[in-house]
Amino acid sequence: MQQMLTYIQTSLRSLYTPDEARAIAFMLLERVTGLSHARVLVNKDTAFPAEQRKQIVTFVEKLLAGVPVQYVLGEAEFYGERFEVDQSVLIPRPETEELVEWVERDNRSLSGHLLDVGTGSGCIAVTLKRRMPSWQVDAFDISADALAVAARNARRHGAEVRFRPCDILQPYPGDEQWDVIVSNPPYIPEREKAHMTRQVLEYEPAQALFVPDGHPLLFYERIGAFAWRHLPAGGRLYFEIHYDAGAAVVELLRSLGFVGVELRRDLAGHDRMVKAVR
Repeated sequence: MQQMLTYIQTSLRSLYTPDEARAIAFMLLERVTGLSHARVLVNKDTAFPAEQRKQIVTFVEKLLAGVPVQYVLGEAEFYGERFEVDQSVLIPRPETEELVEWVERDNRSLSGHLLDVGTGSGCIAVTLKRRMPSWQVDAFDISADALAVAARNARRHGAEVRFRPCDILQPYPGDEQWDVIVSNPPYIPEREKAHMTRQVLEYEPAQALFVPDGHPLLFYERIGAFAWRHLPAGGRLYFEIHYDAGAAVVELLRSLGFVGVELRRDLAGHDRMVKAVR
């Protein structure tokens, strides 16, 4: 066990910091052995079976090729739970947990109809349904593969969410009303690709990440207009945003007629979330 721990960390030192490599080493060993972090530590002298060693080597080879560890393992942690992920969906980020926390805090004592636009893995919709079980939850995504992953995550966590294919950039044919709409849409300008890691650029879905440099608020404009039509008076819209788009998104939402527009920072001190009231 100790030899495998050392092997993983040594192999990954060209790609990760020592702390990151150590964390990944434990993630791999926990997955392969079925032991907890603590049990791995106290079993360092335990013999490591050949089949498990072979699986670890395969995982390390994928990591060295640049595959994010979440895709290697097929799951990521979000809001204290594990969600299936593959290359059709974004890996959930901690900032999105903060968005979910805000939505939950505002609405858990209420009941109504909630929509998650661009659901990806379903982590927002599934988590909010589990945390606010009296709410009816719908979720849209343009990707059939992403919707399949999201549906499996809903079943995994026993959350009743209605997933539907939808391209939010196209006219929406229905007239449904939702009391809350939440979205973490694509918001990274194409120009930022030059500063992003290989793990993101080569493996995470580009259509869920990037917007044209000349139209960085594309999804906020379309989803904002959609929300204005499909929220009742007093309905709430929540967005995750690019860290330098806060003022622009606030101005956009006010121009659409929303009131009570509130901008919040994430734990790192970056503008990251906006709430608006219809």
